[in-house]
Amino acid sequence: AELAKQKARAQEEAAVAERQRLKKKLKQQWSKEELSARWGAIALFVNNLCKPDNPRTKEECIEKFNQIASGAKPNNNNNNNTTTTATTSTTADASSAVWTADQDRQLQEGLSKFPSSMDKNERWNNIAKGVDGKTKRDCVQRFKA
Repeated sequence: AELAKQKARAQEEAAVAERQRLKKKLKQQWSKEELSARWGAIALFVNNLCKPDNPRTKEECIEKFNQIASGAKPNNNNNNNTTTTATTSTTADASSAVWTADQDRQLQEGLSKFPSSMDKNERWNNIAKGVDGKTKRDCVQRFKA
């Protein structure tokens, strides 16, 4: 019986050590080389899969990802009108910066309702749903401010 307890304790310690190792690995920052290579690979994949007339650059892939991640409506124009994108981005940034007292209250309620022990993506999606006129990104930025 004592041997079984020791074996179980050793297995639990090994599992805890493995979880800590994985947490540490997940917290490591990406190098610029890794990020650049990743987006280049994504652009290459999109171009090979979709065969667009005008191949996508890694910068376009990054811009599209940021647009989707922020909750902004995708701009499906196939012409690369950077003026429109810049204006849209500036307008979105300006509206994201203004918070009403009611929105602050909704954010605080969401932070209380959804514990930090939840999956971060799921937690912030749920919080943002309860804040009128704000995206997940807006809520995270307000929280970090």
